Amino acid sequence: MPYPSCIVQSIAPTVWLTNLFPTVYSYFNCVVGIKQRLKAHLERLFTSEAEPVALLFEQHVEGKPLYELRHTIAHGTADALSAGEMEGIRQRVWDVERITG
Repeated sequence: MPYPSCIVQSIAPTVWLTNLFPTVYSYFNCVVGIKQRLKAHLERLFTSEAEPVALLFEQHVEGKPLYELRHTIAHGTADALSAGEMEGIRQRVWDVERITG
């Protein structure tokens, strides 16, 4: 459903509850996050079992998929002073090169 009609349909029955609730409700029901959009696009280009999709979303190293590692670096929550965290990033460099190369 396109955003505008989805938002109108989401807000209409909930507008009486609170001022914030309709906004939050329509966002989570109508707007798809970038992670889900990227995964869906990659699955259309390849398949859900293809290496880029598996490396980004399925294969976990130390409990984290590559997409989560990207998120940590991009949003500045990676601890550059932590030897353990930097080693975890170094371990995934080859995976990044395989996807982008």
